[in-house]
Amino acid sequence: MAHKIPLLPVNTLELLAYNLFGSSRQILPLIDAKMQEVYAALYSSHLEQLISPQNINPADFLKKISEPVIIVGDGLESYREIIESSRIDFVPALPHQNIPLASTLISIALRNSIPDYNFDQISELEPFYLRKSQAEIAKEKNRENK
Repeated sequence: MAHKIPLLPVNTLELLAYNLFGSSRQILPLIDAKMQEVYAALYSSHLEQLISPQNINPADFLKKISEPVIIVGDGLESYREIIESSRIDFVPALPHQNIPLASTLISIALRNSIPDYNFDQISELEPFYLRKSQAEIAKEKNRENK
């Protein structure tokens, strides 16, 4: 903020999808969320959001897929059996595409216009979490049990 550098917030699922911009298939970023869940979304080959980001059981998310996809992220390796048994038409991304890349962030910044520095906007930004932490879940359960 002291140098008045603008901030460009980007969702990690969207960042992974950008690694495959222009693919011939829809793009399915899958991140292993542990506890038999994934963070997932679905994007068109030109990065239009088709299914919004969510924290979900992988089998339940895969039921929403009807078109051929390319899967990016570590979720494929973690849930390969579930994905293969779902019978969706998929191909895996290349290994180097399965991680968020700084070069992809630059592409996003260049594709969108870099926002002007805006202190008020930056100070109001908050992380976008799809799932509460285990500590938050336990705290809520304790409140409910009292």
